[in-house]
Amino acid sequence: ACGEAVACRIIPTPPVPIIRPPRPPRPPRQPIETRSHTADITIEGPVAKVAVEAVFYNPNPYVMEGTYFFPLAADAAVDNFEMEINGKLVKGELLEAQKAKRIYEDIVRKLRDPGLLEWVGTKMLRCRVYPMNPRSEVRVRLNYALTLRRSGDLFEFSYPFRSARPEGGKIGSCAIRVRIKQPQGIKTLYCPTHKVDIQRRGEREATVGFEAKGLVPERDFKLAFSVSEKDLGMAVLTHKPAAEDGYFLLTLAPKVEVPEGEVQPKSVVFVLDTSGSMSGEKIRQAKGALRYCVNSLRPQDHFAIITFATEPRAFREGLIPATKDNIAAALEFIEGIQARGGTAINDALAMALRTIAGAKGLPMIVFLTDGLPTIGETNTTAILKNIASANKAKARIFAFGVGYDVNTKLLDRLAADNGGAPDYVSPKEDIEVKVSAFFQKVSSPVLSDLKIQFQGLETYDVYPRKLPDLFRGSQLMVLGRYKGSGHKAIKLSGTVRGKPREFVFEANFGTDANNPYLPRLWATRKVAYLLDQIRLHGKNKELETEVVRLGKRFGIVTPYTSFLVVEEGGHPALALRLREARRNFARAESGRGAVQAAKDLAAFKKAGAPAAAPAKPQMLGIDADAKKELEKAVSARVVHIADKTFYRRPDGFLYDSLYDEAKHKVIEIKAFSDEYFALVRKHPRLGRYLAEGKPMVIVFGGKAYKITTG
Repeated sequence: ACGEAVACRIIPTPPVPIIRPPRPPRPPRQPIETRSHTADITIEGPVAKVAVEAVFYNPNPYVMEGTYFFPLAADAAVDNFEMEINGKLVKGELLEAQKAKRIYEDIVRKLRDPGLLEWVGTKMLRCRVYPMNPRSEVRVRLNYALTLRRSGDLFEFSYPFRSARPEGGKIGSCAIRVRIKQPQGIKTLYCPTHKVDIQRRGEREATVGFEAKGLVPERDFKLAFSVSEKDLGMAVLTHKPAAEDGYFLLTLAPKVEVPEGEVQPKSVVFVLDTSGSMSGEKIRQAKGALRYCVNSLRPQDHFAIITFATEPRAFREGLIPATKDNIAAALEFIEGIQARGGTAINDALAMALRTIAGAKGLPMIVFLTDGLPTIGETNTTAILKNIASANKAKARIFAFGVGYDVNTKLLDRLAADNGGAPDYVSPKEDIEVKVSAFFQKVSSPVLSDLKIQFQGLETYDVYPRKLPDLFRGSQLMVLGRYKGSGHKAIKLSGTVRGKPREFVFEANFGTDANNPYLPRLWATRKVAYLLDQIRLHGKNKELETEVVRLGKRFGIVTPYTSFLVVEEGGHPALALRLREARRNFARAESGRGAVQAAKDLAAFKKAGAPAAAPAKPQMLGIDADAKKELEKAVSARVVHIADKTFYRRPDGFLYDSLYDEAKHKVIEIKAFSDEYFALVRKHPRLGRYLAEGKPMVIVFGGKAYKITTG
């Protein structure tokens, strides 16, 4: 795709044979090492300027010569490029796609290394690197500019980081920095491939950074951002495999700098458990968190404080405005809070809902408890029913469970059924830090009661099922499937400062497969939803079957798919522990395992980058030691390549998760044969999978190919 940057790779040039007197045998050639790789990128408007620097080391006791390759997208509009090797400007040769294609294939044939196959069909910048002196470094610098791919308000940038894979071992250190400047203003900004640090400087500038040591780059670095002068930005990325419905990722983001007049006022009731179990460090931290939240209120906000133990107690009657005097009085009340008595959860929430009924802004309840209900109504089902009937104001309930003696199903249902979110504070975590960070995020509501309509397009399996409110500085990600294609209108409706508001956007739902991370990211979100339903509502055979199907297809390890890597992989002791976790998953309500399962499931729901990373299981509710064992088992068995999942079997082959022995007749092809290259020419996308150089059985275009490397 246009917008792909270049990366670097040195291919040693075989020496020309010269007849000389016999000499002692030359030591075996050691692979060229990559000491460092950095890319400094500036994007202004539609143009990206890229500065690449790579340091290579020749560990051999003799001079070497190499050829430096930079792959470029076939339609990349390169404005200029210049190259410097060891302080000297060196002329490179820019080859168009057809000529480059023959060179790529020739290198693969001669070196029997398929690593360049994924670049077949792209341009190439080729440059001779000589001399590479014995046991010394070679520093290569490249500067170039190109035009990014754009679709409406959405820009996409891709840096083919994979082509920087070192000849031997890992890259010592690598860093990518992207500075973005857009006069229209940057709205959504998302890196789906790497865990990055994003710094926003006002509406028009942002910096994205990635650093790592000892890394083998397994995937390209991708960045997507939208520009708009509107109050709200929307961007849509799509991925459409052959003969399948498409996948989409929709991101929504309000302006970074929202004027105070556009921030919705909010009415917040803080409900704090002060039972005896909260005594000591817990009550000290909880009081600190409450002080932070009260101090963060805006003058247009209203608030209330309710403490509860054996019975609830209100700071003041009803909601009061967040004036300086009221905040000072509230801080004095907080100072006097002590922990003693039982846990009257039902009565405390009932009082909070009566109080919030008079909300003069977005209604929110922040509920913090460290125990199970012991006073008054203690039945979970009855409590949930009472809350549902009493919440006439549609207050968002944000529930915090402290420690392990909390009813996770109650807290999760309270949040899910009432438009909020749950969170848990483990014994070693700081309550004040966690609650304060949460309240900072929700302190400035911009758009509430969101609904999305896709006009002229059939969508399904869209997650999250119920859209949360949008806050200043936040970004909402929506994933789903679609049928059809083309430019479609998307209508977003919601409430701004108590008044209904509509926004209309246009997005292109394409037919290309350019975002291979999307299928697994979508599948992770759907599995999270299904597991949530099982955990909160009990075992369901239909849902469990769907979890197993998705887990197998996309390599997602869950309580119901552990057999994919453990029970079938010769780990009997670990299998026993995971079967126990599976039995407890749907029935455990409290305790360490239940809290860990709730936290893991919350992480599942927020799954984002790196979506295309090697399999890292989010097995719910198991201890840290078992997770380490499981991760090791997964890394040995499950392999993700682009948008496909493979399973390594004892015969050494990687088997596509789509492969069905009963359905597919295998076509065997020997690597580097004429048939092998003919297959890549016919299906260029296969080059990405074959570039791994592994023997595999891969399903493509409805056919199964067995690629042998022996």
